Order: sequence, then structure tokens, then C-alpha cells
Amino acid sequence: AVKIGSRLQEEFLGYIERQVNVEPVNADLLVDQEGKIRTIPGRSGRRLEREEFFSALSRVILAEDNRCLELPVKQVEPALSGEKIKEWGLTRALTYFSTRFNPQEEERSQNIRTAACALHGAVVFPGQELSFNRRVGPRVPEKGYREAPILYEGELIPGTGGGVCQVSTALYNAWLLAGFPVTKRFNHTVPVSYVEMGRDAAVVDGGQDLVVVNPLFTPVFISAHVEADLLTVAVVGKQED
Repeated sequence: AVKIGSRLQEEFLGYIERQVNVEPVNADLLVDQEGKIRTIPGRSGRRLEREEFFSALSRVILAEDNRCLELPVKQVEPALSGEKIKEWGLTRALTYFSTRFNPQEEERSQNIRTAACALHGAVVFPGQELSFNRRVGPRVPEKGYREAPILYEGELIPGTGGGVCQVSTALYNAWLLAGFPVTKRFNHTVPVSYVEMGRDAAVVDGGQDLVVVNPLFTPVFISAHVEADLLTVAVVGKQED
């Protein structure tokens, strides 16, 4: 007999799940520099129901005939589906903000793309806060971040994640253009080149943060998209808003 939780059972389950389980894929919304939205449909996934599987397997093993086992599989819906997009009315770019960067600065450009990818897809529900640092996560090499110049006390010094502030700044400006509340924001110690003075939002991993709030009665979706040397961050919401 195989005890529940034994190594043999886990290896057997792992093998079956690798053949059966499929991760769901979220629907996606991409906003270009002209504010046009492209919707990419999501896909449901599936997951083996472990306990039901072993119960069914036991019955099949003990059966004298009809020893065919139909795997108990549950459909898993993505966090954001096409149905949710329709239900929430995510059909309009309420605001968007674009900023350019130098693609020849490879390390910094990589950090911008990595941070934009992490920010993209955030759904902010009515009355909910969004913390940039919490959403984007640690700026560490394991996440794809590279060493690039960062501003520290008015000087450029090497640091992992240089360039991420351009992404937080784009989000900050999109939020300002929407007229939405910003509950936490810090400026750099000197003006930055990619935005007008006073329109920047400095963030520090584990320190300074950008925190914004959705004041609407409907959710909003954040699109962060990089194309060539252009970063565009958009707030997608309901047409009536």
C-alpha cells in the first residue's frame, strides 16, 4: 500500500499532472501610443483533482471489469477573462502617457522592459490602492534586472534596476491625467531628462514607493507596453468614465 503523502505517491501524481494540468492564460489589453486598444483573448486551464483521482483509482484497481479510469479534471478560469473584460467594460483608454528612452543603453532598456512587463496587467478595483513596489517586486538579477546608473543624492551611481523610475513616472503621469488620487509619491533629487520637472516619480526597492488609488465605481486595467524606444502606460476603463 502507498501511504498518502509518500514520495512514491508524489512522483506518480507529478507525472500524471504534467500530462494533464494546463495553466490558464489571462486575457490581455494592449494600448499603443495613439490610445488604441488591442484585446487578446485568454484561455481556460485544467487541473487534476488529486483526492478524487485516488478514490477513483482505488475503485478501478479493485473492480473486476470496466477498469477504465476517467480522470477527474477541473476547469480553471483565468484571473482576467474575456467575460470579465466585457463585464467590467474595459473598452476605453481613459488616459495614457508615453516616454522615450535610449535603446543603445542596453542594461537600462532591459530594466524598463522588465518593470513594464511586471506592471502590465494590474487590475485596480474600486477604492483599491496600487503600490508600484509591491506590484513590480524586488529589482534583483533573478528577475531579469541588470546594473545600470541610478540617481543617489544627486549623482549617478551603478545600481541594479536603473531605469525603473521611468516606468513609475509613466504610471504617475497617466494617473495624473486621469485626475485620480495619488497617495504616495517622491521626486528625484535632480531633474530627470525623460519628463518635465515636477512630473517624475522616484521609486526605490524596499523604500520610496508610488501609491495610487482607483476612485471609480468600476475596475481599471493598467497596460504597460514597450515598442522600440517608446514606453506607453495606459489606464483602461469603462467608456462612461
